[in-house]
Amino acid sequence: MDVGYRTGGFSLNAGMSYNDAKIRRDFCLIANPAFDCTLPGPAGEANDLLAPSGSRLPVTPKFKGNVVARYEFPISDWNGHVQLAANHTGSRRTDLRPAQAAIKGGLDSYTTVDFSFGVKNDLWSIEAFATNLFDELGVVNTGVSCLETVCGDPGGGTALGGTFYDTLIKPRIIGLKFSRDF
Repeated sequence: MDVGYRTGGFSLNAGMSYNDAKIRRDFCLIANPAFDCTLPGPAGEANDLLAPSGSRLPVTPKFKGNVVARYEFPISDWNGHVQLAANHTGSRRTDLRPAQAAIKGGLDSYTTVDFSFGVKNDLWSIEAFATNLFDELGVVNTGVSCLETVCGDPGGGTALGGTFYDTLIKPRIIGLKFSRDF
């Protein structure tokens, strides 16, 4: 869902999504047309249940949203703006399979805030900005270098146990942009 409002130089835009993303059928070791995890595979191998029907999809938050407030105003022969934006990503599970998800744990929700102030005319543009203003440490995904049940032992029962590799959002960035149109 998206909604926007504008009056004069002020605009407010917001968006959100709600995702009840779950699998509809059991997830088996060997996919077969019947999706019956009790049936043996084509060569007679075991067809174990890896995730039951109704399991939430990994790295998909139930809720995600953003809001952007912007004010545009004249400054002499220039057009100025100030903008504040906030983005929220809800908590997520790390894996479809319950055993692997239990080893890796869940991914916490995080919220970032961005700010910018700038001016521009027909040729030049100058903008000061800060992204992830409060330096939020958001984790996008996490994994291990081999099977979670071997390398991801959180108790440290293996040589590599407890070694997780997180994919993080960008840290705080503060900068100044100059541009010229030709």
